[in-house]
Formats: sequence, C-alpha cells, structure tokens
Amino acid sequence: MLRISRIIVLFLLFSVIVCSCTKNNHQTASSDEIFLDAIQNLRDEGDYLEAMNLVDSLERTRLISDELANSYRGSIYYDMGQTRSAEYYLRKSLANEQLLNENRNRYYDSRVELGTLLTNKGDQEGFLDNALKAYAISKNDTSQHARCSSARLLGQIGNCQLWLGRKEDAEKNFRQAYSDSKNLLEAYHTEKNAHLITGLLNNIIIEYNNTHNFHAAKPWLELMAQSVETLATFDDCPADVLDEMRARLAVNRAIIYVETGSKAEADKYFKEFLSYNYADTDNGLLDKCVYYESSEQWKAAAMLQEQLDSLDLAHGVPLSMDYLNSSLGSMFECQLKSGDSKSALTTAERIVSLLDSVNKIQQKSDAAELATIYETQEKEQKIADQQHYLSRMRSVSLFIALVLVSLFFVVYTLYRRRAMRRLKEAYDQLEETTMQKERIESELRIARDIQMSMVPNVFPKTDRLDIYASMTPAREVGGDLYDYLLEGDRLFFCVGDVSGKGVPASLFMAQSIRLFRALAKQQMMPAEIAQRMNAELSEKNDAGMFVTLFIGLIDLSTGHLHFCNCGHNPPVIGGDDHHGEFLQMEANAPIGLWPGLEFVGEEIDTIKHRPLFVYTDGLNEAENNQQEQFGDDRLLDILRQTHYDSAQQVIETMKQRVEAHRAGAEPNDDLTMLCLMVS
Repeated sequence: MLRISRIIVLFLLFSVIVCSCTKNNHQTASSDEIFLDAIQNLRDEGDYLEAMNLVDSLERTRLISDELANSYRGSIYYDMGQTRSAEYYLRKSLANEQLLNENRNRYYDSRVELGTLLTNKGDQEGFLDNALKAYAISKNDTSQHARCSSARLLGQIGNCQLWLGRKEDAEKNFRQAYSDSKNLLEAYHTEKNAHLITGLLNNIIIEYNNTHNFHAAKPWLELMAQSVETLATFDDCPADVLDEMRARLAVNRAIIYVETGSKAEADKYFKEFLSYNYADTDNGLLDKCVYYESSEQWKAAAMLQEQLDSLDLAHGVPLSMDYLNSSLGSMFECQLKSGDSKSALTTAERIVSLLDSVNKIQQKSDAAELATIYETQEKEQKIADQQHYLSRMRSVSLFIALVLVSLFFVVYTLYRRRAMRRLKEAYDQLEETTMQKERIESELRIARDIQMSMVPNVFPKTDRLDIYASMTPAREVGGDLYDYLLEGDRLFFCVGDVSGKGVPASLFMAQSIRLFRALAKQQMMPAEIAQRMNAELSEKNDAGMFVTLFIGLIDLSTGHLHFCNCGHNPPVIGGDDHHGEFLQMEANAPIGLWPGLEFVGEEIDTIKHRPLFVYTDGLNEAENNQQEQFGDDRLLDILRQTHYDSAQQVIETMKQRVEAHRAGAEPNDDLTMLCLMVS
C-alpha cells in the first residue's frame, strides 16, 4: 500500500507530464515550484528516503536538472549527517554555473552547507575558496534570500579568519555581516531576519570566546542585547526561541566577565542564565559546563559532564571519535583537574576500551557511505579516498589511545612523588629557565644596540635644512628603518617598514638600509633605487618578506622633491590652506615581493617652507587597551594644530600624544617618524 506522500508525488508527476504535453509553460513552472516545496516538506518531516526518491524521479523525467538534483541530494545527506556524501554531491552541483542560473536560492544554500562541512573537517583553505566565490555573487544580488546568505557567509569567513589569527580581517567581516543583516531587517521587518541577527551575534561572541579573545568579544555583548530586545518585539517570535536567546546572552556575559577578571559580574549573569528554561535543556547544560570550566569550578564541571554523558547514552548518541573526544575527553579533563584521580582513571579506561568499538562502527559507517559514492562515475577515485580516510582514522585512533594512556600514567606518577622532589625539580627548572631568559635578553639587547647604530642619530641643522627622525621598536629588535644621505645640495632620505617583527625583520631591515645607502651614493633617482633594491631583495626570497618604503631626493637649493612611494603610508605635507594634507601618490607595490617590477617616480616643484612628515603604520595603528587605533584623522589633526618650531619638536609632540593614547598599553608595532623642512 502506497504512503500518502508517495501518492501525492505520483499525482504531481502526472500533472506535470500532462502540462508538458499540452505545452502550458506557465502551469509547468508552477508545478516545478510545488515539487521543490514537496522536497523541502519531506526534509522538514525527516522523511529523507522519500525526499531522495522524489529527487530521483524528478531527475529521471528531466523535470529538474542534474545540478539541482545533486544540490538537493547533498542537502538531504547533510541533514542525515552523512558528511562525505553531502560534500560530494554539493561539489557536483556547484561544479559549473548552471545551478546559479537555474535556482539562485539553492545555489546560496548549497554554498553555505558546503562551507559548514569544510569548516567542520578543518579544511580552512577550501572553506575560504568556497565562501568567497559565493559572497562575490551574493553581495551584488538584492534579493532577500541572497542578502541573508551574504551576511551568513561573511560571518563564516570571519570565523575562519579568526582561527587563522587574522583578527583585524575577522573583525572587519564581522562588522560588515552585522551591518548587512541590520540593513536586511530594515528592508524586511520579519522575525526570521531579527532571529538571523541575534544568531549571528551569538556565533561571533562564541568564536571570540573559543579563541580566547574575550576582550574583543565584549563590545558585541551590547549589540546582542539590543538584538534580543528587538526580537522580543515580534509577536510571532516563539517563546522558547526568545528564552534561548536571552539565556545565551546571559551565559556569554558570564563567561566573558569571569575570563576578564570580573567575578562578581560573572556570578550575577550566571544566576540570570539559570533562571531561563533553556538552562535545563541539553544545550543549556553544555553552556553551563563551559562556564564552570571558565571559572575553574572543576568539581561542578566534572559532575555536569557525567550528567551530560548520561543524557547522551539515554538519547542513544552513537559511538564515534567525536563522542570520545568531546564527551568522555572533557569529562576526563574535568575529573583530573578537580583532583578526582580515581574517577579520571575510570574514564580513561572506558575511553581505551571503547576505541576498538568506535573503529569498527566508523569503518561500517564509512563503508556504507562509500557504497553510495561508488554508484557515481567517479567510483574508483572515491574508493581510494575512502581507504586513505580509514587508514588515517585508524592512525588517529591509535594516537589518541596512546596519548590518553600516557597522560594518565604521567599524572598518576606525579601524584605519587614526594613533595620535596617536586619542589626541587620545579626550582631547578626555574633556575635554568631564568638563566636562558637572561642570556636571550642579553643577546637581544646587543642586537638592539647594533640595529639602532645602523640608523643615523645625528642630524644636520642648517639655515637651509632642518631634519630629525626617531625609531622605537615594539620588541627588542624591529623591522622599521630610516636613513638619509646628504651629498652637497642633494638630500637622499627614506622611511620603511619590513613585514613581520623580531629578528627576521631586523635582518631584512639591515639589508634594506645597506642597499639604500649604496644606491644613493651612486646618485640614482628614487624610482631607480626602488627598482634596484627590489631586484636584490626579491632574489631567493623564499620567506616572502618585503618592505614598504618611501624614498625621497630633495634639491636643497630649489626645494625640488623627487620621490617614489613603494606601498608605504602617505606622508603629510604642510604649508597649504588646511595646514597639512596627506600626499597624493602613485600606488607602487612593496619592495621584495616580485622580481621585475617597474616603479613609478613622482616629483613636486618645490617644498620649501613646507614641513614633510613621514611615518610607519606603528603610528596610525597604535592601540590602547580597548583596541582603539590612533587613526589617520587624529594624526592629521595633531599635525595641523602643532606649530612648527623644529623637526625634533614635531616628532617629540607626536610621541607624547601616542603614549597618551596608549595609556599604558603595550606597543603593537614598531614606531618610526621622520620630519624635515627646507628653507
């Protein structure tokens, strides 16, 4: 006997065939939409087998394209948790532009789902390639679905960049995703879009917490609080959704405050979190456990981990490596840190005993998924991939087992050692570390002295020329540089910033200064100096280092300035109606990246009586404890308001203003400034 859903599908198939035979195009398009809705309804009901049968039927009768069919197959496997099959079919559906032209909404959904799969398996490079392709298309699409997908993709890109350590890029994309979702809510004032913003902000905060960037997460808390209150204004917002978002906001606050040292505030928000129904759900218990771990309440965390494990077993959570790592692994860690070594040993033995079963289950699951992929035209390659995957899983499982067993016995041995022996070992280690630290600091001090001696610290001050420069490395040694060479009436000068920091940057800086001096002594023009330096520094540059550089040549008798800017910050030149503006320049690449580059030089007829201020990005990007940058606007305002008495006075004033802005924060980059004026 056919099920009702299958009867409906057969009826729809018959209707479409009739419409096709009568060439009623409008009716056919409408029926296609009904089919797609039917697939989605079956997915929502969890009837994945019936949904897959419908997709197969529609593809066989050519009512939908292969690309659209593969897109739905990938989504269905995604819903079922069969990640390899899902990734395979999603990639097939996106292999060309056919899906984008046929159904843009499905294209965006497939890109988002594929991005989630790539992120979960740690393929950050593949994820960025996928996400950037989709975002490049969605940002120019004004439809509601595209704008929603664009915001989600930007959030995912930010998450990936955050894990790769690119914090500034991540923050920029998070801000853009939030702005785009706010604009979407203003254009389409719906509960769904309000929920999108709240979920986006919650994910941003969680990713900052997961990467231990708690101070960076703080500003997002108030934005999430505003978003939750906006969500509450919608009458159709489900009560459990609102309860969950308010609870998540409270627990996010509690975790951030406890990690940043505000224990009283953390306790207040954690009590608020416990007042919501969400706190008693499975996900709420997980959030509660995160807070206990953040506040180092290891005994409470261990008890809660045991409760969560009981719930997993009651819900029939399948045995997997993820279960061993996230559930039992977390429980082992909490028990160990709470001092309950007996329970920790029991958990470790349980993990080791389950490894063989998990391997067999994983192999069986992988084999079943492999059989599905085998049906495609690429079955031979997929078999090889699957065998490699199974081999890697066996190696990973063995490694985890050895690590867990070794870890337990190391901890067990440490607990049995006498207190005096532990103290002696700690003292010996501290003494050795101190000696090594003092030796390294001494060597770095010597390196700093050598580096500082390479830049001039004596400056000529004549009736025709006033010049002064300052360099302050953020570490013992740095990558900034400046130099000048006065040959008769010709003044050569430069200011630069090497990529990276520390010893490698200082070595590259030394080589850059040596080349500049040698070429300036040959009376070359700035553009030619840049070209010759690039040829030398790009040769065998396997580390990919580069230097941004501003090179100038001034004729002191006329004030004529020749210059070449190589990817450097624009200098500020005074003497105009505004008392200073950023110098408009040709965009050249930094020096050292690619051989054979042509550098464009420029000139100004005269800069007499016009102060010229050149600097590195350690000035405008200087940050305080709230990670607020000094900024270009502040830099320009200070120069405009500072009366020029001498080049040294200008630089000392700017250094004082930067220190006042930092307010005790550690420098985040080298700071170099050069100021001159020709009379």
